[in-house]
Amino acid sequence: MRVLIVDDDRRLASVVRDGLEEAGIDADVVTDGVSAVRTLATQAYDVIMLDVMLGGGIDGVETCRLLRERGVRTAVLMLTALDGIPDRVRGLNAGADDYLVKPFAFAELEARLNALTRRDQRRGQLRSASGVHLDSGARRVHVNGTELQLTRREFDLLEALLANAGQVVSKDQLHRHGWGDDGAAAANLIEVYVARLRRKLADAGAADCITTLRNTGYRFELRREAARV
Repeated sequence: MRVLIVDDDRRLASVVRDGLEEAGIDADVVTDGVSAVRTLATQAYDVIMLDVMLGGGIDGVETCRLLRERGVRTAVLMLTALDGIPDRVRGLNAGADDYLVKPFAFAELEARLNALTRRDQRRGQLRSASGVHLDSGARRVHVNGTELQLTRREFDLLEALLANAGQVVSKDQLHRHGWGDDGAAAANLIEVYVARLRRKLADAGAADCITTLRNTGYRFELRREAARV
């Protein structure tokens, strides 16, 4: 699991990050909403921990609303010292998935993160964008109604790109998704497998779905239909 912590309380954010990493969860920290929006434009996370009372221009609720408007579908766990129903409703209406009231027990935080990840995995078994439909459970891909034959690694790469359709996915992220810790040489193989995947998609009538961003990564383009998860 990979988590982005968005909190202007640097001490608390550092403590939470250290606790998550001790539990085997990768975590990054940004301290304002603008930085969160910029980070999520180029990097993928499983859950966003978003403090409601952010300083620096836009609060957590507005940050959540901006992320949803930009197509970021990552699960959002709002952190707040405000326990009133209207405050929760405001955040949920902005696109948050769950709430956790400060101060919180770390065990509850970890449980909520795991629950959000499981929920996202269940919703994410069927992914669709630009005429490409992927079934993670059955490991089948259809393009405009025709089944596409992919190798395991081609499927894993397409799954990672579709899961973040419209967003940039770095080679490092694709490496972790498709190869785990099989070695740094796998990073170079990604280019080979992306090229093969492009050819198969083009042959099936889904050309130009994958854009290369030099020195950054790849993006699965949203065309003809919105991505569904």
